Amino acid sequence: MDGIRRGGLEDVDSLKFHRLQFFSNSLAPIYGQRPPLELVMKLERGPFYPNAQDDVDVLSICGLVSIRNVKWHNDGNRVWKTGVYALTDQGFERSRKLSAESLWCEHVGAFLHDLALAYSDLSDGVLDSVALKDLTYSQKGVAIRDIIPFKADRNLSVRATNAIAAMLPTSFSPNRRNQLRIYLKYLESLAA
Repeated sequence: MDGIRRGGLEDVDSLKFHRLQFFSNSLAPIYGQRPPLELVMKLERGPFYPNAQDDVDVLSICGLVSIRNVKWHNDGNRVWKTGVYALTDQGFERSRKLSAESLWCEHVGAFLHDLALAYSDLSDGVLDSVALKDLTYSQKGVAIRDIIPFKADRNLSVRATNAIAAMLPTSFSPNRRNQLRIYLKYLESLAA
């Protein structure tokens, strides 16, 4: 949530929260980070991380994240909740303090900030669909309710990011922040 706020998004709805979680897992290797969760279930509504949802709900109960516009959805088989989340001032202060006291948070925080910044730079019309165009998420042969692993050899997102960077002129060697932006802009063109 801190990366989302520092990346230029004041708040984020449930769909975008889980899409950013997806990108933080699939693109973490670009920053030399191991993803917190190396798989996702492919759903029609897009990526969904039950544990991350539980975590943000707990943060809401603790007053570190605010939630508004809560809605319940039922597709006949399952019920789920959506809402709009924002880091509170108290949450921002707690996050700032945690980052100052932890080297791990500093490195992960840089990645999450850069990811949120690149995501917030996309046009509003594609923010909900860009993750669905991700090469790992949309790969052929993966049906709805299948599990998609992000293991190195099967992480098409990172492979595509590296391939795009390799196609650029040798005079321009993109840093990892640029690689994120270029890949998300590529997905934006697919989603448009």
